[in-house]
Amino acid sequence: MTYLIPLRHNNKILARDLHFFIDTKRQFANWINERIENYDFIENQDYIIELVYTKGRPRKEYYVTLDMAKELCMVENNEKGRQARRYFIDCEKRLKNLEQEKMQKLAFHQSLGYKSQLKQ
Repeated sequence: MTYLIPLRHNNKILARDLHFFIDTKRQFANWINERIENYDFIENQDYIIELVYTKGRPRKEYYVTLDMAKELCMVENNEKGRQARRYFIDCEKRLKNLEQEKMQKLAFHQSLGYKSQLKQ
């Protein structure tokens, strides 16, 4: 699988990376703020804001959930948006598979511990 847009903190996507990839011609701050307002995204549920301090003023970085990223891609209604949406769907499937594997391993190790306790 090609990594189009990196997953970051807790499997969230940096909105600035998404904005760059889908090649919207709008300024990032205007784009993200309009999308948040028009589609009723909720802070700390659909996205989080982190202030990044550089030499100038602090910059807001928006980390969005996979669901929000998919919706942003859909409403962009262009080929790059469709490509990114399919990529996020694939990421979601891979994350679910990893979680399922972890749970199976944990259950297996717990059963081994239980069996060794029975032998004693």
